[in-house]
Amino acid sequence: MLHIKSPVDNPELHYSLFVCFKEFLGVEYKFSFEKGLDCFQISLDSSPFLLEIACTFSDSAAYFSKGFQVPQQPLENWCPRYYGLQVDLVEETLPILFGSSVFQTKGNVTSWGVDVFSTIFFMLSRIEEVGSMRRDMHGRFPASASLAYKENFLERPILDEYLEVLWAIFLTRWPDMERLSVKSDILVSCDVDEPFDHTVDNIYVTARTCLSDVIKRKSLRLAGARLLRYCFNKVGKYTLDNKYTFDWYMDECEKNGLSIAFYFIPTSNEAKNGSYELTETRIQKLLINIALRGHEIGVHGSYQTYLDLAKMAAQKKLLSERLDYLVPGVEAIGNRQHYLRWDSAVTPSLVDNAGFIYDTTGGYADNAGFRFGTSKEFPMWDLKERRKLNLRQRPLIVMDATVFSKKYMDFVSLDSGLKYIYTLMERSLKYGGNFTLLWHNSFLADGEFKQLFEQLVKKLGEVKKTL
Repeated sequence: MLHIKSPVDNPELHYSLFVCFKEFLGVEYKFSFEKGLDCFQISLDSSPFLLEIACTFSDSAAYFSKGFQVPQQPLENWCPRYYGLQVDLVEETLPILFGSSVFQTKGNVTSWGVDVFSTIFFMLSRIEEVGSMRRDMHGRFPASASLAYKENFLERPILDEYLEVLWAIFLTRWPDMERLSVKSDILVSCDVDEPFDHTVDNIYVTARTCLSDVIKRKSLRLAGARLLRYCFNKVGKYTLDNKYTFDWYMDECEKNGLSIAFYFIPTSNEAKNGSYELTETRIQKLLINIALRGHEIGVHGSYQTYLDLAKMAAQKKLLSERLDYLVPGVEAIGNRQHYLRWDSAVTPSLVDNAGFIYDTTGGYADNAGFRFGTSKEFPMWDLKERRKLNLRQRPLIVMDATVFSKKYMDFVSLDSGLKYIYTLMERSLKYGGNFTLLWHNSFLADGEFKQLFEQLVKKLGEVKKTL
């Protein structure tokens, strides 16, 4: 068992230690607070060796509410190989968020100047987002405002790399140590915003849009195709509706050994949400179809819920009750917020209190990568109550629109975008994490993206067989 002596004793540190050792490494440890120390001291039972790790944690509660400081830029970089540590990293050097580049061994004592535990807390709690006023038009903290983006490590699972270095240091002192063996996974998901072409939802909308086809777009062909699509959809045949891609979506994933999590907006009675309600017969048939094919169904929390517990809990109840009625035994345990709206000081505790097992909102809309510095699932932190939540986060690594939309990363070349996704997939799986992909059914309306998705899931299926 590891013995950790610490100069500070606060909930934030205990959270970091728990995630580091229990969740990620699977190593038992015993903690003790020792006033007067100026660093963390780690030892292994009766071994004479000692590892000292820099401590920049504060013991002040105010530090984690008003006094927390984002690391100063530019960050110093540290090269493990320079000190004889053989670690397979994404790049040769690691940015130092807290601490210094000191690394030395004198006798039985090894000293490491990097405060890995403060780094874990910084990345997982997203405390930097709370201290920033930067928000986009949807109230989201943008990737471009993050330290990870500014210092060019957003596209690296930086915490996973840090832990590889920590483990390499452990093995130089205690070569017989064993760590948790973790199986990676590929998690495909679909946010159901527009399951059907909303322009043919009813005869009034269809007529108005057909009129626009003729007058504004000067196209009788478009108007005729739209009218025909309305007629087909009206009798439950969606072969002409390019938004209804669910059967094809499931076919492609199933033949490549992949399951899908579909997240539905439980109600769209407010603005900026979906184009359907769970009470609609066509939606209920879709839910039954998905469930009977063995795929997951979760909540896509509506635009207004990320700051509203009552609405969030009510929406979970809506979908849960509908599923219980349609397909008894199927539960909605997961959540992803619509538009990826998220307030790191508020939303985690709301999702937890609403009764979800996990959330998978954890990515930025404007840049793909590792918002939490890891692709591994982990328990979330409540910044206000200063406590570990039951809610688990499954970080979102790639969203279709993030990579290909003009307002975000705008990969003009589909091939280069696909290669970029493959790179993030490889980095996600490299250290035992998961690759979480969000691909909307409506994003398959374009034939080119349909072909690209076909290529992508084939590759994901091949990789999954090797995990």
